[in-house]
Amino acid sequence: MPRLTVCIGEERAERLAYRPASYSRLDTIRPKWVRIEEEHRLSLAGLDEQVLIGELPESIWPSFMGDPSVIAHVAVSKYGDHLPLNRQPTISARQGFPLSKSTMCNWLGKGYDALYRIVDAMHCEALRFAFCIATDATGAPVKVPGGTRSWHVFTLITDRDHILFHPSATHDGEAVKELLAGFEGYLLADASSVYDALYGPTAMTGVGCRSHARRYFWKAKETDRRAYETARATTRG
Repeated sequence: MPRLTVCIGEERAERLAYRPASYSRLDTIRPKWVRIEEEHRLSLAGLDEQVLIGELPESIWPSFMGDPSVIAHVAVSKYGDHLPLNRQPTISARQGFPLSKSTMCNWLGKGYDALYRIVDAMHCEALRFAFCIATDATGAPVKVPGGTRSWHVFTLITDRDHILFHPSATHDGEAVKELLAGFEGYLLADASSVYDALYGPTAMTGVGCRSHARRYFWKAKETDRRAYETARATTRG
């Protein structure tokens, strides 16, 4: 008797593959209309000068070539993936559409104009509700006409899921007073004198940085082992 082949199931094998990123063109097509008097509808004579066309869809940047999705991609690549703008044109060309550095820089500027309010809101919420804010500052070059200037970037890490970066032209007491005005919680900072202006006249409470204290224990270890062990036991307690 002939044999029948019957499917009794299947086995599936899976492998990880990669689909290269790509740019897409979004076309917005709007039909255009004109009013025609009934007696001239065959000859198209006597057209009304008013042309009727639908409004463009709402957009954050209606006159920009870039959709908000591609502008967000440039911003995340720069600040989230640490890809400076001078590297991104090569990557975008490989993905199908070469973008110039100047175009992306312009996009980031417009992105700031739209999003800085969110950062301001995060800052206000941190000052009002955070139990503790950890802060430090580092020098950073800032581009100005004719070159760069050395500014300072203050980092604020709060216990309410906010991480903020605040550039400042100065690194002094006035700068930190303006940055933390109204905060009444605990401030974790190093022993830099710029923070002295915050303690005493305000409701802020300074909290010492254990990492800065610990480094001196390690230095003492080389010269006074007994003092080092005593200090280490004290801090553990």
